Parts: sequence; C-alpha cells; structure tokens
Amino acid sequence: MDPRTRIEAFLADYAAAHAEVKPLFDKWKEEDPFPTWFAKTAALRATHQLERSLKGDIAGFSEPAAFSPEAVTIERIDVYGTSAMARLARSRRAMGDPIIEMMLVRVGGDWRIDTIDDYREEPGSPLVDKDVLEAWKAAADKTSPMEAQHKEDMPDPAAVFSASWACEALSEEFIEEGMEWQEGDGDWDDPEVFAPLLAKAIEQARRNAEVGPVKIQEIGQFPHGSYLAVGDPFGSMCLCALRIEPGVARAQALLTTLGGERSVAALRVILADREPVQWKHAIIMNRRVYSTDVHPWHELDTRSGNGAIADADAYFGMTHRQYSRVWRQMQRAFLMDPGSGPIGASTSAGRHPGAAQAYWGLDEDGRPVQLVLDHQEFWAPADPPEATTGA
Repeated sequence: MDPRTRIEAFLADYAAAHAEVKPLFDKWKEEDPFPTWFAKTAALRATHQLERSLKGDIAGFSEPAAFSPEAVTIERIDVYGTSAMARLARSRRAMGDPIIEMMLVRVGGDWRIDTIDDYREEPGSPLVDKDVLEAWKAAADKTSPMEAQHKEDMPDPAAVFSASWACEALSEEFIEEGMEWQEGDGDWDDPEVFAPLLAKAIEQARRNAEVGPVKIQEIGQFPHGSYLAVGDPFGSMCLCALRIEPGVARAQALLTTLGGERSVAALRVILADREPVQWKHAIIMNRRVYSTDVHPWHELDTRSGNGAIADADAYFGMTHRQYSRVWRQMQRAFLMDPGSGPIGASTSAGRHPGAAQAYWGLDEDGRPVQLVLDHQEFWAPADPPEATTGA
C-alpha cells in the first residue's frame, strides 16, 4: 500500500470497528464491551501500525468516532524517502482535535502508520507565544519569588535525598481527621484544650509513620537560562518566579516504595556544587496559556501525578509538534528532548496525584543551588524498619 491507501484503509477499518463496538456501551450492563474493544484495537494496530507504535495513538470506541472516512479528510501527504508525513483535518462533529498528523514508515514494499498526533493549535506554533512569556517574566520580576517553608513542607529535602530511609509525610489535616475523642479529653471546641491533643496526635502519627527506602536515580543534565519552569508536563507547567544564573542543571529523581507501590517521591535539579544551608518555599506564576495575566501562587497542580523541571524558554518555546515528541519520551524516559538537545527532566507519577510543592535550596550567601519538586511522599530521614522494631 502507498501512504494514502494505507490511511484510507485505516480510516475505513476504524469506522467499521467503531460501528461494532460503540453499541455495546449502550447495553454494557448486559455484556462487558471492553474485551471486544481491546480485540478490535489490537487488530487495527496489527493491520496498520508499526509494532513499536504507542497503543494510545488509536482512540477508543466509547465516544463518537475519532476516525472515519466521513469525519476525517486527508489534506496533504509529504514523502521523504522511506518516511512520510500526512496532515488530516477532522470534522467539528467528530471526537478529537481538528488537526491530525500521521507519520508513516515504509517497511519493505509496504507503508505502515507509526505515530498519530492530534492538535488543537497549528503543530508548528509555540506552546506559549514569546510576547506572552516575556510578560510572565516581567510579572515574575515584580514578585517575591520565595517565602518561608510551610508547616506541611519537607523540612530538609537535602537530608532526605541523602538518606537511605525516610518516613512517610502525613498532613496535619489527615491526622486531625483520624483523631477520635477519648473520655477525659475535655471540650474539643476549646482551642486551648484541642491544640495540645492535636500536637500529641501529630507527634505520635509521625513517629509511627510508614518508613520507605530511598534511592536516587540520576536522570541527566540540561542547559538552562535565567528562568525555570516547573509543574505537570501533562497538565500545567508554570514559570518559577526566581531569576537565576544561566548554567547547566543536573537532575535526579528520588525513588521509593510505600504501601507496596513504587513511586517517585521527588525530583530535584542541582544548579551548583555548593550545599544548601536553608530552604525556602518557591513561588510560581500561575497562569492561563493564552493570557499574559499571571499571579503568584505557592502550589503546583500535578493532576496527572507527573512532575517536571525544565528551562522555561526552551519548554514554553517548543512547538506543539515538538511537545508531542517530548510527550512520547515522557512515557518511556526521564530526560526531555524535543530534538535539539535536552531541555529538562520529567518523572513518572508519584502515588498521590493532585498537588505538589517546590522548594529552593539556598547556599550560605542566599544564592539558589537546588530546586526540588516534592510529591509530598516523605517527611524526613528515618531509621530502617528493623531498627525501629528492635528499639
């Protein structure tokens, strides 16, 4: 098959599979539709895609058809020897973004689909326009970029990164919700009565918190300019308000196992060889993608559970097409590279998606030497479990 014939065959086969599977979701209480879904998706992949292609490239069948000859039009196919790039337009009535790009590869005398990417914006346009990014920087320069550590923050991230074991982080809110009134406690509505009871409960909970092993994974190095971006690479990345000296950052992930789950507890970048002697809570510029309106904020939205730290200019300056390339890397690796070299580090999910914190580690002169993205898994170094048990 030539590239056009391959794409047309894929669209027709997808439409036929969708027509068979979609009605099953209308009577899912009678019959589980997912075995048929998985079988049809596997058949589409085996027939039309390369073996290495990501499974997620082919949309599911529970919603209106994302691909079909009626909903998708082939606009252009450019062939470059043994590879080809196809641009397709998706109808507004169909499921998904309006622009589709397919990469195809010739295998022997046949053409197979490698990648399928959807775009809301033009693939060659930047994630953030340069004038918008400059406005964010101007706002950041007028913002206090750090504040004192919060009571829920990891007190000394460097100590946890240097430890072999650490105890689980338990928020005061979580501990308070688990408290039960005991006879003799007195009136909990009286702050003077309740405060010491809560303090005792917090001390006891943290003393008995789960202890997990700590292991550092070296990720790699990337050059950076005067600003870093931090946040969720699958959701909201934000500009760090602190202006720093350009240089090369060394990235590390903090790995652990808690509750039987392996996870990334934190990500840090080391900006200088000097040791941090104090920690400050990092302020980020919370924003809307298409707006120059930003405001200081103290918490990171990590809804997917993933975390990243990157050079701000390189990250926000990526085109949507480059971001798709990086997105695929983030499924498999830790170092982000849009094709021109590494621009930052990304880690897969922590155990508790939702929110994370960022801290600046400062040297004795108050200069930033580390930035840590904390998934709030750990609180402080701890003795190994056997030592605690035997005490």
